Amino acid sequence: MTKPRANNHQVERSLRQASTDITAIEAKTDNITVTGAVNLDSIKTSVAALPVGLNTFEGRITDLEENNGVVTKTADYTATVNDGVILVDTNAGAVTITLPTAVGNTGKRFTIKVIDATNTTTVDGDGTETIDGATTQSLSTLWSLIRIISDGANWLII
Repeated sequence: MTKPRANNHQVERSLRQASTDITAIEAKTDNITVTGAVNLDSIKTSVAALPVGLNTFEGRITDLEENNGVVTKTADYTATVNDGVILVDTNAGAVTITLPTAVGNTGKRFTIKVIDATNTTTVDGDGTETIDGATTQSLSTLWSLIRIISDGANWLII
């Protein structure tokens, strides 16, 4: 019977540590800042066995890392690393969104969403870089989107 008691003690200790770490993160997210002092892997590991759902919490951290800015484009555009979400209106004609280089931008993410599908939106990798192995991806349906991330050499759809 001592084993369950030890597990309960370990769970309680993990919960206290996670609570402290989460409080520190929540204080920082008010200013949309997550510092290196917060060990997210430690939090996830510490609470893995607890009946506490952190899906919403993890989503907030992902959102902070992912998107720098939101821009709307109605003509061909070369994305910058300062963009995060690119909304595309093709009412005036087809639009090509050219991605910046994936090289040196490991982990950089973009979401490209069609807000008017009168014409086609083409997402084009930089030079010979690919998006899931293809040089371009096409979006032609209203509200369709593509979420991509750099692996340091090319772009991957996520």
